[in-house]
Amino acid sequence: MPDESLVFNGIRAADGEPAFPPVTAREVAAQALADRRHTFVPAPGEPLGPVREEERGDLSKAGWGVVFASDEPQTKGILEALQPLLELRKGRAGKLFRILQGEIGHRAGEDHMRFLERFGLGAQGPDPEKLPANLLLVGSPARIPFAFQSLLGQWYNVGRLDFATPDAYGRYAASVAEHEEALGDEPCRVSFFGSRHQGDADKAPRLAAEHLLVPLKSEMEKDREAFDIRRDFTLEYRTGKDATKAALRGLLGGGTTPDLLLAAAHGTVFRRGDPEQQARQGGLVCSDWSGKGPPGTSAYSSADVGAADDVRGLIAFFFACYGGGTPLYDQFVRQEYVSGLPIAGEPFVAGLPKALLGLKNGPLAVVGHVERVWSLSFSRGPHASQTGLFHAFLRDLIEGEPVGQALRSFAQYFGSCASHLTERLNALTREQGRLGPKPHSPSAKEADELAELWTVTNDAKGYLLLGDPAVRLRKPVHRR
Repeated sequence: MPDESLVFNGIRAADGEPAFPPVTAREVAAQALADRRHTFVPAPGEPLGPVREEERGDLSKAGWGVVFASDEPQTKGILEALQPLLELRKGRAGKLFRILQGEIGHRAGEDHMRFLERFGLGAQGPDPEKLPANLLLVGSPARIPFAFQSLLGQWYNVGRLDFATPDAYGRYAASVAEHEEALGDEPCRVSFFGSRHQGDADKAPRLAAEHLLVPLKSEMEKDREAFDIRRDFTLEYRTGKDATKAALRGLLGGGTTPDLLLAAAHGTVFRRGDPEQQARQGGLVCSDWSGKGPPGTSAYSSADVGAADDVRGLIAFFFACYGGGTPLYDQFVRQEYVSGLPIAGEPFVAGLPKALLGLKNGPLAVVGHVERVWSLSFSRGPHASQTGLFHAFLRDLIEGEPVGQALRSFAQYFGSCASHLTERLNALTREQGRLGPKPHSPSAKEADELAELWTVTNDAKGYLLLGDPAVRLRKPVHRR
């Protein structure tokens, strides 16, 4: 593991202190053994069914559908607002286009397996005649849970839209429809953004820079030089003192918006009950913040998004604590959950991506993390950068894959880790039973392995897509 203690991402908005204290591997291992609340689904093997993996981005073969909660009160108004997008997708998917609302929508308390069973499906690859392989969930995670989205994502390309009013859905639908009529006439522009700070606050950003952004930049440059990616692209790299709020403002609608943005930063964290939590939690802390005191205006949040901002054509990936949303309960070492307190009044989509996606000239999609993020996403040791998932995601998007398909490597990785974790927990539980009523205390090696695996599994589960899973970057201009 990167350090003797696990260091969490996230900065408290109130005082600038780390949102969560470091924990040891033994503490995490004890939590994993005690936590039987999680039921992980074994990783799917080669998908069964009529649609092959490489065909899922072809809506004429894989289909496309929109899923409402059965009790969504604004269904009619949202459907009317989404018409530009629905007509576009219906034109591509044909008879494999579906609108799931009312009784055939997502029902309260329904997990992904029960949902699939209603359509005659189970733990298998999609059958578009029964249910499209590309699904857009509509509504709050209080109605359609984050867990439903992440677990369904092991077999389907799944995204989500959640706005307060039908008007915002209408703006997103119109923006996507306009984008898909545009032709690409220049290389794809890719930007990396990574903030840095002073003192202890720099531990998580330093790991992200050294083990994610720098290796990714090197790999992408090699791809470009060797023509390993079929579409031409440019790279821009802003880290350290260059990763200012003004720079991020430029990337998010201020005149220098790229096609593809990967931003790694601390996410701001607010306590439950704070009136600013839903709007500003997960805001990206830029390098303007020194590392001492409240981050304040150094964080880029929904408050910094202007109605006239132009972010058309962008797909963004926010690698930040709560950058995609916040669940009801802490999913990791639950200092607050142990006492029965949730970490939010209700689960919610992060304010920054919601504000961006609801713009008149908004982005195509945002990938973010629900909960805090860990360095174990990309590093298993001081000299063991693991950027494969991120590299594959960027490559697939540049080459023209839809964002939902590009993100499936994260969902499949979660499934693989979950299956492995289940096996390890079951083995340790059997060992406890063999030894009698005295709890089995894992060895130092077992604790390290279990803590890493449990953390990686929960972390991988948290990467979710906000936006239509079928959107792509501009039509590619291929190299000659």
